[in-house]
Amino acid sequence: MNTAYRFFNVFLIFVIVCISGCSSSSTLVNVDTKDLAQYVNPFIGTGGLVQLEPGVTAIYDSIRNKKPSYPFGGLVFPGAAIPFGMIQLSLDCNKNNSQLGWSAGYHYSDTSMLGFSHMHTSGNGMSFGHFLFLPVEISDSLNVNQYLSGEIRNTFNHADEEASPGYYAVKFTNCNIKAELTATTRVGIHRYIYNADENASVIVNLEHGLGDYLNLKNAGLNIINDTIISGYRLTDQGVKTYFVAHFSAPFIKADLYDGKNVSSLTKTTNGKSIKALLFFGKLKKPLIIRVGLSFCSVAGAENNIQVEANKGSFDYYRLQARAAWNRELTKIILKEGKKDDVVKFYTALYHSSLTPFEFSDADSSYLCADNIVRKSKGFKNYTFFSLWDTYRALNPLHTIINAARVNDMMQSMVIQGKYSKNNIMPMWCLASKNYSNMAGPSVAIVMAEAWEKGFKNFDARKGLQYLKTNLNTGIYPGYSDYVKDGFLPCDVYDASVPRTLEYAFSDWNVGKLCSLLGDKGSTEFYYRSGNYLNLACPDGGFIRPRYKNRTWKSPFDPRHVSHHQPGDDYMESNAWQNNWLVMQDVPGLIKSLGGNQKFTTLLNSVFEQPTYLTGSYAADVSGLIGQYAQGNQPDHHVAYLFTLAGEASKAQLRIKQIADSTYKNSPEGLPGNDDGGEMSAWLVFSSLGFYPVNPASGNYIIGTPLFSYAEIEVGFKSLKKFIIEAKNISEKNIYIQSVTLNGNKYNQNYISHTDLSKGGHLIFRMGDKPSDWGKN
Repeated sequence: MNTAYRFFNVFLIFVIVCISGCSSSSTLVNVDTKDLAQYVNPFIGTGGLVQLEPGVTAIYDSIRNKKPSYPFGGLVFPGAAIPFGMIQLSLDCNKNNSQLGWSAGYHYSDTSMLGFSHMHTSGNGMSFGHFLFLPVEISDSLNVNQYLSGEIRNTFNHADEEASPGYYAVKFTNCNIKAELTATTRVGIHRYIYNADENASVIVNLEHGLGDYLNLKNAGLNIINDTIISGYRLTDQGVKTYFVAHFSAPFIKADLYDGKNVSSLTKTTNGKSIKALLFFGKLKKPLIIRVGLSFCSVAGAENNIQVEANKGSFDYYRLQARAAWNRELTKIILKEGKKDDVVKFYTALYHSSLTPFEFSDADSSYLCADNIVRKSKGFKNYTFFSLWDTYRALNPLHTIINAARVNDMMQSMVIQGKYSKNNIMPMWCLASKNYSNMAGPSVAIVMAEAWEKGFKNFDARKGLQYLKTNLNTGIYPGYSDYVKDGFLPCDVYDASVPRTLEYAFSDWNVGKLCSLLGDKGSTEFYYRSGNYLNLACPDGGFIRPRYKNRTWKSPFDPRHVSHHQPGDDYMESNAWQNNWLVMQDVPGLIKSLGGNQKFTTLLNSVFEQPTYLTGSYAADVSGLIGQYAQGNQPDHHVAYLFTLAGEASKAQLRIKQIADSTYKNSPEGLPGNDDGGEMSAWLVFSSLGFYPVNPASGNYIIGTPLFSYAEIEVGFKSLKKFIIEAKNISEKNIYIQSVTLNGNKYNQNYISHTDLSKGGHLIFRMGDKPSDWGKN
């Protein structure tokens, strides 16, 4: 073969590879509906950098030209879980446990790890990190005390990682060990493959924790026999978790460490720095570890293993986990799309199916807020309710595709209130512990939405009773002054604007729930939901801070960001981003800001403003398009307000822009932390072509579909199909020309949950220019 011919062939191969690489992400692919799990990339959202460590106070002007260098991002993990499973088994790489960038244990910038812990929370700064296991190879000359008292790490390369729904694997670079993970609902299953010539060992670390669960109060470990250990972990917050671990091979020695001394003679130890080093010698077969967890007891953890993982190989449970995810993902079936877009969609659906997670044991035992273990009667108990985040899109998404779980989720919230001191309903609730977080009684929104949509198998009346009591007992800062004065004054309360707006929206939802349940209190709550008008300044078109004497705060800069510092007027946002938080009365908001034309002009300018922020740095204000911030929840409904103001084509343009520019098929692929799946749920809804601006209204506002075909499994008692087609859709054809529902012309700018849950066929006809559809 001559040189020229050889060069031509090499060049041809290069061209083919380039074309193939481009086509894999930019050309249409047919979706294999038999294995949708293949389109999930669990590494999406595991990376991302910000300018300062989240929580550090600084002024934007002081860091204007500072390059991003601090880990943050989506705060999700790549490890093994099944849909809504208690076990979320993943590797913890955190260089600094207290830094938010590692709050899910993993950040893509880090390639060293402490081990695999069994519980995480997806997309926020709380997490667990309980019961850390690390496989190691050791020499006979090991100084055990130094080994256990120090920080032991394994290193890896991303090229040696594999992650898919229900499965994670990694091969370490500092030793010849491969680790694999899978899970059932309550059991984490490990497979460690050691070099047959090395001494296999496992470190069990009960001291380790993540985020707010670093603060260990006490832990205990018990050697039951040479293949079973058990233990517990109690945090300062009062969260006590139990585990039992079964090993497929006997350990020949167990050294227990209590923070000071190492002993191989004792079988039990407790304290704050509890670790164990288990020696297995040279293993010819992989070591399989089955770890059951419980919030109730060691016996409950053991029973969870016996019920869920007592039979079968590691590969059996891995296949079971993938099958569970394929069942979950088939609730929405796409037919085609650009590969990256399909991956982004199914990864978003995956992340939306992790929260909340099951809290009860296999025998229905669960821990109540009064620290008493009870058994649920006729429902599954759930936890991890990040409601200020999730009321916007995640909870509404569950009402469509997870209808069989919704009543149980609602009843779990009522049970939380029932057994809490002062009957406090969930605000930010995890493992029966409630935390004050963000603004407003968001539980009212998800309960009102559920009842409005026909989910009536939970004790909503009891929940409403608790909620009304909460509002009158000072749990929500300034609520009594808000009732008396009609707003929160900025010279008395921090975050006065978002608190006023969230209180008004929650009041509408309390009123809605009262009305639905026949409670006489609906009128006063509905009336107070108009309190947002007291902060709508007639000059300048902004909802803005106001002093107690009712004068407007001056000077006023709508770009000025506030975080959570004393004296801040906003909360992880600025005036541009908070100006639209009136989902309960969009017509009233439009009128207060000068009518449709002025409203849409101002709304459009949000996206066209310079991306220039002033005030206090907030890492959460991310995913910016102008002053619009997709990376935090307050803006998630904003683009859909164009539709409600008669400018549907502007909504179509902006929704497409947001989806394309702020979501990526990469570790940096989420515009902000996922917050339990809320950020992902926005993409799921927006890809389908509609969004719940006001969830308890029972209506979804139409935006624009992003795929040519989507088939949604809807219904509760009997499943039906709701099909969405977008005829003639393309990168340019993003504008709706006409719509039909079940063959009939459809001019409404929303679709009701009632129509959706019946099943049907919604057809959009798309074009490359704005049309008059939706103007009325």
